[in-house]
Formats: sequence, structure tokens, C-alpha cells
Amino acid sequence: MSARFAKEGNGHQASPGHPNEDTPPAKSGPMPQLVGLEAALEAAADDVGQKKKLRYPKAVFPIIVNEFCERFSFYGLRGKSLPCRAQRYRWARLGPTRAQHLICRCAAAVLVLFLKDKLGLTEDNSTVVFHSFNMVCYLFPIFGGIVSDSYLGKFRTILILSLVYAVGNVLLSLASWRALGLPGLETTCAGLLLIGVGTGGIKPCVSSFGGDQFVLPQQQRRLEQFFSIFYFVINAGGGLGMLLAPMMRVQSCLGEDTCYPLSFGTPALLMVLFCVVFVSCRRLYVMKNPEGNVLVRVARCLAGAAWRRLRHGPRPGDEHWLDSAAPRWGRALVDDVKVLLSLLVMALPLPVFWALFDMQGSRWTFQARQLDGRVGGWTVQPDQIGLSGSLLVLILLPMFEAWLHPWLARCGLLVTPLQRMSVGGLMASAAFVCAAVLEIQVQQHGVGQLHIFWQLPQYLFIALADIWFAIAVLEFGFKEAPVSMKSSITALFLLTTAIGDILVIIITSSEIFSDRVTEFFTYAGLMAAVMCVFMLLAVRYQYVGQPNRPVKVKDAGGEKDAAIKVETDARNTQRKR
Repeated sequence: MSARFAKEGNGHQASPGHPNEDTPPAKSGPMPQLVGLEAALEAAADDVGQKKKLRYPKAVFPIIVNEFCERFSFYGLRGKSLPCRAQRYRWARLGPTRAQHLICRCAAAVLVLFLKDKLGLTEDNSTVVFHSFNMVCYLFPIFGGIVSDSYLGKFRTILILSLVYAVGNVLLSLASWRALGLPGLETTCAGLLLIGVGTGGIKPCVSSFGGDQFVLPQQQRRLEQFFSIFYFVINAGGGLGMLLAPMMRVQSCLGEDTCYPLSFGTPALLMVLFCVVFVSCRRLYVMKNPEGNVLVRVARCLAGAAWRRLRHGPRPGDEHWLDSAAPRWGRALVDDVKVLLSLLVMALPLPVFWALFDMQGSRWTFQARQLDGRVGGWTVQPDQIGLSGSLLVLILLPMFEAWLHPWLARCGLLVTPLQRMSVGGLMASAAFVCAAVLEIQVQQHGVGQLHIFWQLPQYLFIALADIWFAIAVLEFGFKEAPVSMKSSITALFLLTTAIGDILVIIITSSEIFSDRVTEFFTYAGLMAAVMCVFMLLAVRYQYVGQPNRPVKVKDAGGEKDAAIKVETDARNTQRKR
């Protein structure tokens, strides 16, 4: 990759045929228009020449396998689990008390059960360890993003942290094998720390590394499909992990009535096998080099611009307060920081959305306990109905990609990521309206009088929100982020999940709601209000590489605005060859 392309940021960097205000004029007269026309013709010719040669990048398949293995491991360890109905005939022979005991144990998170039953921790201490583990998982995306963008690059970051992840699973499996005589709590905490570092560190890198494999704009549609496939795999891997991990745990092995070594060791084996496949496919990948300590340069640019603005005031001709930092840090970095700030503004609704989304595992589960789950000779447990959301995503997402989204695109609807995020946020609000209406009916008819399937409408709405909002966040963050900050910005978006959980904790702990009806309607109204503000911001947002973007051009007559057609973001049209 040439030095010029290596320094490209967010598409604002000057390049031949695309002059900007830092480019000295060569001649007076109509040259800017001619240069812009020449660049457009060259880009069009390049598009025609490449369309026949471009194929779907094979490199995305091992990347998708990584995400499947990681989600299987993560949700199998800590997610909601299913009662293990596959064992019901064997349990029946053990007697009703033993069968009920095993079902209840399968219905909880595998990690919490291990901490309490095998390590002898109290419920409070188990909860502390569990939530400390969650905190590490959602703090380390920032670490992974900075390391990827500034030092190691995405490939090496994913590989190294996947190995760390696998080692953590191995330690956890060994800690559960009592015959080895290892210190249980210490080994478990070390394993959980490594798993948290691994899963958190690779979160922002995997999706952006997959996006790097596509050539834009020629493969724009395939890039959008990749993010949908990526999210499908997240749900498939997580759901399979929640299903199989407790089933493996209740098997008898190594002289005990449970088999935690199998439950923890299977994900470790999957991660090791993935690392072998990931390395063997190395020659397929498009790998972009890191560009130094991005975070430090961004912080210095912000501080320098603020200091100059406060000390000297606005400079003549500056359109943005950050422009005062251009002489010191360069136009490319200043424009990258502008994009970063605009993305952070557009990320404002993310914590509220994730706050509502994560309440499926808390408030909605408690609501399900008030409903009748009997279906013939079976009983749908409160934590089982929660998997209907993931199941609906797995069913609807392929249908939407094949038929609904292409039809909407032909009608000019839901074309951009921000449009899909807007509709997805409103779907989340509608889900909580449904939950509030159902809660009213429960209060009127009594506990156990309504069937648990009355929760399906709210799970349908939250599945639609998941499809439109969450996938669009991945796509929007990747496409708009400067090359030097892709993983870092994805990490910042992931951090909003933790902020959303904190928001729920604060609101719930304050005990400001008299009942759940008021609580559900309040959350629905909060989400709707936030999305109204978001839609106003989205209307004003200008996408990077947006066509007919005004560009300052100097000629003999002075500065004037020339509407130069930008085919697409320059950083996306170049790949390492």
C-alpha cells in the first residue's frame, strides 16, 4: 500500500483529482471542474473494469466461524439456559424430586451454578464474581480497539486474544476438574479474567476486519449482507451455546454427577480449532496496517484545538472549532476527529436501546412467571420464552434480506443505516408498550390466568428492533469510521451496552415506579423521545463520501464552493493489493 493510501483517513484527504482547501491552485479558470470531471470518469472506468473480477471474499468465512465459536462459548458460559428436556425420560426414572432439581439447575447460568455448587460461594459472592466478569467483558473492547488500530492490526489482535480466550476456557475447565487438586477459586478467577480480556478485546475487531475484506463501492450490497449474516451467526452461536452447555453440564463424568469440565472445555476446543483455521487462511485476508497511537493523537488534537480557540478565538475562515488545530496536526487528522465527534453524537440513543433490550432477561422474565406456560404435556419455563427473540431473528433475518429489504430499497425506504436505526428504535418502544398492555391484563385477570404466548408480540417487536437497529449500528460504525479508528469506534459503540445496564441499575435501584405498568410505559416513552431527537440529528447528518458534497476549491478568483461529485469514500475504494 502506498504512503498516500496508508495515510488516508475518512475520505477528506486530498488526492489527485480531488483538491481541497490545503491544495495550492495550479492554474486559474475552470480547472477545478475539469479535474473533478476527470476524477469521476476515472472512477467510473475503474468500476466497470473491476465489476467482472470481484468475487465474494472467501476470507469472511473464517471470520464468521470465529464469531460463532466466540458467541457459543460466551453465552454457553453466562447466558440464560434451557431446561434440558432431552433428558426428561432419564430424569423421570430418578424420581420427581431429583428431576425437578436437575431442571432447576439447568435453567440457570452455568457459571453461577459452578461458583455456588462447586466452589462453595454464597449467592451474593457468586453474583459479585459474575457481574465483575461481565464488567471486564464490556470494558476491554476499548483495549482491543486501541491495540488493533494503533499497534497490532486487526488480524494479530484477533489471533492473540482468541488464544487468550481459549487459555481462559482451558483454565476454567481445569478448575472444575477436582481430581487435579488445583486451587479452585484462584484458577477460576484467572480463567474468567482471561476470557473477559479475550471476548472483550476481539469484539470490536471481528466485524470491522470482516468489513475490510470487501471492495467498495463495487461490493456495497455484499457488505450490507455480510453484517446481516454476521448478526445471524451471533444469534445462532449464542442460542446453540445456551442450549448445549447445560446439556453437557448435567452429564455424569469423572466420578461426579455433573460434567463442568465438558461444558467449559468444549468452547476451549472450538476456539483452538478456530485459531488453526484462522492462521491457515492468512493469505486470503486484506490486512491494513495500524497507524500509530490514534487515541493519543486524537486527544492532543482536541486539546490543541480547544486551547487555541479559548486563547485566540476563532480564526477567519474556520468553519469548525477543530479547524484551528489543522496547522499543527494536519487536515486529515482534524477531519477524522470531526467524523469521530459526529459519530459519538449519533451514538446517543444506543445506551437507552440496550437498556431496554437487556431487560428481556430481567423484567420480561419476571413477567413470564405470572403467566401460564402449559402447552399440552409440556411447560414453557419463564426463561425459555426469552429464546423466542433469538429464534425470531434467525427466522426473519434471511426473509428480510431476500425479499423485504430489496423491495423497500426499490421504494426508497430504509435505505440508509440511520433510517433503519430510527425504525428499530421505535420497534423497541412498541415492544415495551406491548409489555405494559400485557401487564395491565395480568393485573385485571390475575396471576396464571393468561398464557405465556401472549408475550410473543413484544418479542416480535424486539426481534424487529434487533434486526434493524443492532445490525445497522455495526454497518454504520464501520462505513463511517475513519480507517485509523474503525475498531476503536466499534469499541465505543459496544461500551454503550454497559452504560445501558448502568442506566437500568440506577432507575431500578431508585424505586421510583409504583408498578410495572408505569415502568414499562416510562421506558417506552423514553425510547420514543430519544428516537425523535435521534431522527432530527439523522436528518442533518452528512455521510462520509456523500455525493455532491460542497468542497472548498481555490482558483485565481479566490475561494468558491464547487459541488464536486464524490463517487464514494476514498478510504473505502482502496485496498491493499
